[in-house]
Amino acid sequence: MAKGGREVLAKVTNEACEFYLNQLKYNSAEILKAALGALKELITKVKGSEETIKTNFEEIVLACVRITRHETPAIRSSCFNTLGSLISKCPEQSKTKLNQFVDVGFLQICFNSGSEDTAEAVAVYLADIYKTFKDVIFLV
Repeated sequence: MAKGGREVLAKVTNEACEFYLNQLKYNSAEILKAALGALKELITKVKGSEETIKTNFEEIVLACVRITRHETPAIRSSCFNTLGSLISKCPEQSKTKLNQFVDVGFLQICFNSGSEDTAEAVAVYLADIYKTFKDVIFLV
């Protein structure tokens, strides 16, 4: 089994992020799921990716928000998993879009067509938002 993939990826985070973002432009469920999973790995597990993720934050958000409306529940689930990771990793950038992030999550709950996987992913996503911004959200 090959080892050291994360270390190799850490050396090319900009190129990898650009590649994954390009893959998010496709409508193929297989390509989208793979790209979302790879992007989540880049966000959460690759040391040194923070600057790349922050630099591409807006583009990642735009792509993910668009994909939350995909017809395939598994794609929507993967998208919310990736978006939740992005919010946790980049709280300062996410703070400016907090209302949009909450709206996207609750909109998905309202119009989810009975997919338990999507409902669970959205619940975890909303929990990620709460954990990241619990000091901000419920101030009265």
